[in-house]
Amino acid sequence: MANPSQTPYGPRDAVADWLRANGIDPGDVPIEGPIAIKDDSIQYAALLRDEAGHVYADPATGDAACEQRTAPLTVQPPTNVQVPPYADWATDHYISYLAQTQSRPGPDAGDGTWWMERRTTGKGMVVCSCGYASGLASIDELPTPQSLEADHPGMTNVLDQVANPALIGDGAPLAP
Repeated sequence: MANPSQTPYGPRDAVADWLRANGIDPGDVPIEGPIAIKDDSIQYAALLRDEAGHVYADPATGDAACEQRTAPLTVQPPTNVQVPPYADWATDHYISYLAQTQSRPGPDAGDGTWWMERRTTGKGMVVCSCGYASGLASIDELPTPQSLEADHPGMTNVLDQVANPALIGDGAPLAP
């Protein structure tokens, strides 16, 4: 098995020396981490070992079993070791444009079957997974993706999904 000389945080030897300087056994930390600095502490994943000292697999994932640990940050990382600050959970922003539609049973196809006819009403709404909802409004009055960017940082695929806010759902124009 290869012994890589680089980690996501910098040269393996430099990262190992820095961990040791902070009282952490580098052999307990997976090469891919995660490692982060929070205030005056180091947050890191530690490999779990059985009674014989062997790393074992998490039965749920098949990956090496790990637990989150914290150690005091007594020595700052050297310049060639780049450890990110700890990031707390952040709310995602998945934006969707929804069209109001109406439906009714279509005409009998002659064999006892029928299809639902649907049409748009010219109204719709914008919702975000963060909890924002514009409320039902005329399509022309809905916020554009550009106007949502400031309040919904990192919003996902809005411009890809809705190149033109007047096109919603199946791509049919929302005209009454």
